[in-house]
Amino acid sequence: MKKINKLIAILLVGVCVLSGCAGSNTGKQEETVTMRATVTSFEKAGFLVTPEDGSEELKSSDSFYISSQYLPEDTELQAGDQVEITYSGYIKETYPALLEKITEVKILESGTEE
Repeated sequence: MKKINKLIAILLVGVCVLSGCAGSNTGKQEETVTMRATVTSFEKAGFLVTPEDGSEELKSSDSFYISSQYLPEDTELQAGDQVEITYSGYIKETYPALLEKITEVKILESGTEE
């Protein structure tokens, strides 16, 4: 009987310790990162961008594919447009690379690439 009580006590302590290690996400805001880039090509489904010189994203890839679903309706981009993309900070290592959890795409400046 003492062995069973000891075992139950050890299990309860173990469960309490492990449950204390579980993190809670309530109230935490997800961190976001902003990337400035130049549009290199645009199609109806999506567009390619190149990050501006010196950006952290440029260390991962020189080209990123962005789905058009993140653009406001009836927005058409052209090569040379400057955009600002807000995302989770995670990059999928494909080519062209993909940004995870894009929350916003802003057009900063229209222009034609020369």
